Amino acid sequence: AVGDGVARVFLPRGSYHSADWSGPNSVGQLMQYKVADHLPPVDLIRALTTIEAHDVPPELRRPIDLVLAKVDDNAILITSGRRGQAIIDRRRNAAGEYVYRYQVVGDVRPTASGGITYQPVTFPVADPLGLLEVIPADAYGQYHNERRWLYLTLGSAYPDSVVAMTRHLLWDERLKPREMQYAPDLVVCSGPDWQFNTFNEPGTAHGHPVHETMRNSLFVSGPGVRRGALLTDPARNVDLMPTVLEMAGVEYDGSAIDGRPLRTLFVSERVQPPTVTTAEYWQEIDLGGWQRLDYEPRPIYPIQPESINRPKSQLDLNNVVYNTLSLQEVSVNRLLDDSFSLLGNRRRPIRTLFRRTMNWSESRAAARRGQTVDSEWLADGLHATHWNKIGLGDYSVYSTGNLARIDSSVDWVQQRATNLDNALARPLRANTVLATPFTNRVIDATQTGAREVRRVGTRAVFRVVDDWLLNGTEDRIDALWNQGRRQPAELRLSRPSQREATR
Repeated sequence: AVGDGVARVFLPRGSYHSADWSGPNSVGQLMQYKVADHLPPVDLIRALTTIEAHDVPPELRRPIDLVLAKVDDNAILITSGRRGQAIIDRRRNAAGEYVYRYQVVGDVRPTASGGITYQPVTFPVADPLGLLEVIPADAYGQYHNERRWLYLTLGSAYPDSVVAMTRHLLWDERLKPREMQYAPDLVVCSGPDWQFNTFNEPGTAHGHPVHETMRNSLFVSGPGVRRGALLTDPARNVDLMPTVLEMAGVEYDGSAIDGRPLRTLFVSERVQPPTVTTAEYWQEIDLGGWQRLDYEPRPIYPIQPESINRPKSQLDLNNVVYNTLSLQEVSVNRLLDDSFSLLGNRRRPIRTLFRRTMNWSESRAAARRGQTVDSEWLADGLHATHWNKIGLGDYSVYSTGNLARIDSSVDWVQQRATNLDNALARPLRANTVLATPFTNRVIDATQTGAREVRRVGTRAVFRVVDDWLLNGTEDRIDALWNQGRRQPAELRLSRPSQREATR
């Protein structure tokens, strides 16, 4: 899921059982997709938009509102189950910026080459995004730049949809090599009161392309910002960065970014940041009129696959395993101090001992600072051992804590050797006697390599444990739990009588 309201769909190429994941299917292939050897090809795009749920009000029976598919490098197809289909295509104008056209189409058919053919609808009465209700007749079917489309679609049910949906599916030319691996076959938008989430919580659902989530408020405070101003001009998220850069007085190349600065926020056209600013804190600002929103979420759709995956439960398999592993990080010193407190002793002897030892070593170093000998060796050595952070898992030499101690101890030895080298080289007016600069570079490179190898190895182990062992176990248990169903979220209706079946 991209957000609660949008999901990407990835499918094997050509056929559901092909096991070919070399890249996304073309739009024509998706309209004649083979789901099984004994069944005719299926138009997945239209099939998804016609799915109906049961035991819900009629206006909520379509969980899928829109299906988006890439036609080619400069066009996308938008399909709605009840409002038809439309094509958005783009091209670059003389200034090099993208301009977009939105057209309702009909008679969409796949071709043998994997593309599609269609016919523009001359006098459309409905469209997938409902834009015919808000844009002027002379603007329909014409190319407009991104800022113009933002204003044209602001009052629609899908604000800024023409630009946002096109940019979501059509990749930047510089990212073209990654498209084969990461581009989805389809992008699916959920219908009203539906979301791609198994949890039902109060609050707005991120990711929906509808106006309830696309139209947000922005509160700005800073140098040169008009105080108390209420601005209603539409803007995009990408406009925030250039706005902040101008507030900070940072120069930037406006042609190299998508956003535009919101200069109407400022007192003057160009902001000169003051040398002294006064901080304000939220708890000191009176947001009078804000009241708690009483919200009762709709019940979750009952026809759901059963699952043992409960991310918010302490009994979830992943949580149990990782909570158990985290016990090795528990501090031994903290446990000892807590044990003393359980006996009625409020003192923390281990922590007190560490603090006093460190204070003594640092005061000793301060008293000897400026002498020819290294005066900070003891304080630095105590810091390098991290003995106050010994954990239960440090019984192993290869624990995270012990490896950090080894790393710090090596740095401590390097610093002592460097100090000794400097002391020997100074009377001789030489740069080095023991060649510590070269030795330190070799040691530092070895440490960096070892840390990187360990990091990669740790990530690989966690991927195996998380993706293969834990998630695989959950998936297998879920499959056994739901094996009585033909497919996970299918409503199992009783078999109709012979008379009803005939009728």
